[in-house]
Amino acid sequence: MNKFIRSTITLIIFTSLLGPAVKLPLNLPPVNVYLPDFFVLILIFLLILNYRLTAGLIMRDKAVKIFIFFAVYSLLTLIISPIKLTGFEFFVALSYLLRYVSYISLYLGCLLILHEKNAGQNISNYLNLAGIMFIILGWLQYWLYPDLRNLEYLGWDPHYKRIFALIFDPNYLGLILVLGFLLRHSTRKINSKEIIIQIIFLITVLFTYSRSSYLALISALIFYAWKIKKVVPYLSVSIILLISLLYLPRPAGAGVRLERLFSIKERLTNWQSAGLIIIRHPVLGVGFNTLRFARKNIGSLPENWLTGHSAAGVDNSFLFVAATTGLTGIIIFLFFLANLFNQSDLTGKTALIAVSIHSLFLNSLLFNFILIWLWLILALSKKEN
Repeated sequence: MNKFIRSTITLIIFTSLLGPAVKLPLNLPPVNVYLPDFFVLILIFLLILNYRLTAGLIMRDKAVKIFIFFAVYSLLTLIISPIKLTGFEFFVALSYLLRYVSYISLYLGCLLILHEKNAGQNISNYLNLAGIMFIILGWLQYWLYPDLRNLEYLGWDPHYKRIFALIFDPNYLGLILVLGFLLRHSTRKINSKEIIIQIIFLITVLFTYSRSSYLALISALIFYAWKIKKVVPYLSVSIILLISLLYLPRPAGAGVRLERLFSIKERLTNWQSAGLIIIRHPVLGVGFNTLRFARKNIGSLPENWLTGHSAAGVDNSFLFVAATTGLTGIIIFLFFLANLFNQSDLTGKTALIAVSIHSLFLNSLLFNFILIWLWLILALSKKEN
């Protein structure tokens, strides 16, 4: 059984390289099912077959129990949502909740096989290899397919001359690369080859032109340096990274201008619409993942509100949770994150800080391709392991 679980986790890691570029042909917009989602369902089935050990893991893990409580509470907010949803709209919202909840199976599955010899090291090696493959795909895309503007009609943002690989979003790819760098940096022995690889990681992050990823990286490095009591060298590296931004190429296109203000204005508008929903429904919110429909009711969505990838969320994971599950939901969610933080070693804590900082500007804490990395790193770094 453990062999199948390990193989399924491996497939999830490497199919995530394809990002949203490959999806199953369900023809149910805006519901999209990607290859990792399919293998996550298989992983859940394997955990159910091994239900005794799975149940034991859940009972011993306080963070998981809080997460399950949050999931049940989120379902309740969806059922009693003040938004008048059609049957299909309820199905859309429910499908995204189920997908978000299902990805905890990676955490449970990884914990289940860690008692095997070299299992943890193998999973770590697979993540490290996937990180390198993301870099290769990113640079191939940068030189061969630098312009995403021709896919704007499918709901993608018009990124140009930025590394986004097959994730189709330089901000999310930037965070994946940050997590890949942090995992390598905290678990690998430093030698000349490893230094070169980690420098390549950092250079690739720079070419995403993702300011949220820069901030996540520097925040995580500062925390890591503080914990290991080596602030000066890490602060020096952070300063070098910031100076390097001045020498990045500036081809045509607003996306590569780090001083750009239009995205900040759009984000503020996005936050304001979420804030308006929170004010109107402060206790229980409007129901998990019903923002697309709630924002339609207040007239704050673009014409492509049904298919646009940004229409269903908020550029802040915490505002998303607060708007959809209310202040009660955000308190439970923060309590869940705090428990994850407390039960993780330095690698897990650093990764969680990076994702949390990034989530102040995007919906990173609920994005499935980020969850693959975060859940596996947290499983590998759980203190009792």
